[in-house]
Amino acid sequence: MRLGYELVREQLFFRKELTERVYWFIRLRWSAVGAAAIASWTAFYFDPSVPVLPMSLILALIAAYNLLFLYLGRQIEQKTRHEMAPYNLFAHAQISADLLALYLIIYFTGGFYSPLLLFVLFHIILAGILLPPLSCYIYSVIVVLISGGLILLGQVFSVVQRPVLFKSQLLSDRPGSGEGVISYLIFTALIFISAFLITSLKRSLRAKGRELLAVSRELEISNAKLTALYEMVKEMAVRSDLKELMDSATKTTTRIMGVKGCSIKLLDEQRKTLRFASTYGLSENYTAKGTIEVSKSPINKRIVQGSFLAISNIAEADYFQYPEDVQKEGIASMVCLPLRAEK
Repeated sequence: MRLGYELVREQLFFRKELTERVYWFIRLRWSAVGAAAIASWTAFYFDPSVPVLPMSLILALIAAYNLLFLYLGRQIEQKTRHEMAPYNLFAHAQISADLLALYLIIYFTGGFYSPLLLFVLFHIILAGILLPPLSCYIYSVIVVLISGGLILLGQVFSVVQRPVLFKSQLLSDRPGSGEGVISYLIFTALIFISAFLITSLKRSLRAKGRELLAVSRELEISNAKLTALYEMVKEMAVRSDLKELMDSATKTTTRIMGVKGCSIKLLDEQRKTLRFASTYGLSENYTAKGTIEVSKSPINKRIVQGSFLAISNIAEADYFQYPEDVQKEGIASMVCLPLRAEK
């Protein structure tokens, strides 16, 4: 199970990605409006049948709500800086508004047979990048249904839909024919395949992002351990008092190992008892017993003999003279090793 701060860090990482893409979306919209306005009036100059007035009104509407989105984005950033939900809702609002405006343009430029219909793919891709995979598939379903509705306009209400741009249209203009049905099925497949590819790519990139965060965390831990070790070595070089040196060693070892506590016990001259010479992170109740008889403590007996010992589960080992004190202290595992000083 991952620690809470790691989950928070991951959320902040992906929230930053979302906020950056949301503002990029707003900047991109300004460019799209300008390019569409130039293209509309240029097409009208060469072909007066182009519905330049409805196109201009729709583009003006897009520019107006883009100003609103810019204002709302700044408000969200100021008031809900550390929350993901407002940014997700903001992305939904932008994609929904753009799809509505785009389908209005598509309607006036030939309906389902407008070559501009293929631009809905960009919104599917953006939904796949900015939003969860489920949202991308929901938008795909909406796009397919609206596009089918444009075909029904021609069949049920006899609304003539022929492309006014690029007369060599990409899709059939015979909604009642088998060719029209095939065109719609191809379009549907294109939408869902695009949604599948972009969501799969996003999952892969998210997994890589999590791996990078994990590596970053490991590097931070390693750096902290090396820093603590360096500080301990510096202190050993300048300290002459044995007690201060041992206190520094237990404190630094606890930081390096990332454990609850550490202790150093000294063996008496008769090699029969051990006493706590320095502790860090351990309670006074744990160390209050004073001396430990080596003969009654199997674990300390083995350490005095020069063995290195690691116990993964204290509850399963019967190594201690005072096992109840170890359990009360909340110690679950232990690493013990002998230290030998030469005069």
